[in-house]
Amino acid sequence: MTSFPFFTKVRYRDLILMWPALLLGLALVLSFYQALAFLAFRGPDYNSLALTYTPATFFKFWFTGAAVAFSLGLWLFNWFLHLTPHIIALPSICTVIPNVVSTIGTFELASKFYRIFYALPFFNGSSIILYITTGAHPTVGRNVGVLVAEMVGMTLILWVSIWIRQVCALRGISDAHGWFRGSKYFHSPIPYYKSVLAGAETHRSADAEARIESKSPSDSTLSAQTPTTRRRPAGGIEIADYDEDSVSLTTGNLGV
Repeated sequence: MTSFPFFTKVRYRDLILMWPALLLGLALVLSFYQALAFLAFRGPDYNSLALTYTPATFFKFWFTGAAVAFSLGLWLFNWFLHLTPHIIALPSICTVIPNVVSTIGTFELASKFYRIFYALPFFNGSSIILYITTGAHPTVGRNVGVLVAEMVGMTLILWVSIWIRQVCALRGISDAHGWFRGSKYFHSPIPYYKSVLAGAETHRSADAEARIESKSPSDSTLSAQTPTTRRRPAGGIEIADYDEDSVSLTTGNLGV
């Protein structure tokens, strides 16, 4: 998904539309299976304390799961666009694991640093699902707002990331696998843009010198192009002015 065929043949406008649409489609498919699994294993009346499971509940599950998966997908893909292969597992440590922990942790009893987990997609999604199934934890407005803000913000960041990735690929700074120039694994069929610019500048300088040499005639050419005779048709008089002998009209060198 980050290889050269996309960046060399597809316009930036199409890229920023394609990737969010693709991630959203994947999120809808995955969350649809999640909603089906909950319906199959829990059933409409799985708990007497739970709210009644209705068709509307199914769609709430579906779209809540889609919002969570889409937000997480945007997080991950922003990482994937810039990380080299040997540290590609870093998104799992920084994104996936904290999201899973946020659904089972009690951050009110932890230090204030861990309150940042309240902004993670999994925490807000689990709070919404808890409200859908039991009516407990009535902060659904805040949770939905956080998810929407994450989707919008991460989409904007993704557009910037796609632009940076495309520029790096087309200028020969990074290759299809994510290695950057200078790495021993780097291999890009696209020439480095600074080398191309330097070659073009050298070529322009050579062309300019060639044009200057072609436009500067030799002394023999100048002497050959120098007019030696000027004629005045009036009166049938021919006036010769020999510049090479420093003879002018004032000397009276007239010829009839």
